[in-house]
Amino acid sequence: MRKLFLALSFLTFAFSSVAQQAEVYCFAPGTKIAVSETAVKNVEEIKKGDKILCVNTLTREKTIAAVEKTASAKRKNLVTYTFEDGSSITATDDHPFMTQKGWSSLNPSKTASYKGYEIVSKIETGDTFLTVKGKKKLVSTSLSSKSRTTYTIVKLSFGDAFYANGILSGTESL
Repeated sequence: MRKLFLALSFLTFAFSSVAQQAEVYCFAPGTKIAVSETAVKNVEEIKKGDKILCVNTLTREKTIAAVEKTASAKRKNLVTYTFEDGSSITATDDHPFMTQKGWSSLNPSKTASYKGYEIVSKIETGDTFLTVKGKKKLVSTSLSSKSRTTYTIVKLSFGDAFYANGILSGTESL
C-alpha cells in the first residue's frame, strides 16, 4: 500500500509539473482587448461569453466572436515589447504575435507546442507587427523575471486571433 501511495504521489507531482510548464497565460493586467473597432476592455475583465473583435488569419477577415475560454495564472517569463510610436505590450515570452514573418514569439520552440502554431519565427528588434490600424515596428524588448498574474483568451467561437493593445495576437490552446 505504501508503494502505491508513493507511486501516486510521484505521478501527481509529475503531472502537476508538466501542467505548470504547459500554461499559456499571456498578458499583464491592463492589456487592452479590442471588443470592437473603437472600444476596448482590460484583459483581466474579459470572461466567457464576452464579444471581442477577432480575425480569421487565413482570410484576414475581421468579425466579432464570443470568448469561449479564458485563463489566468502567475508567470515569470514576461517580456515588454516597445514600438517606435512609444506604445508597448507586456506578455509571456511564448505568446504568438503576427509579424511580417508570420506568427512569431520570443520563445518559438515553446510556442510551437500550441495548437495551430507549428511554424513560429523568433521576434527580433526591427520586426513589423500587424495592428488593428496597420503595422508598427519593434524597437526594443525588455525581459522581467518578476512574477505577475497574467491573463489570456484560450478559445473564440470564430477565428484564431484578436487584438491586444492594438496588436494582432493569437489564441493559445494546447
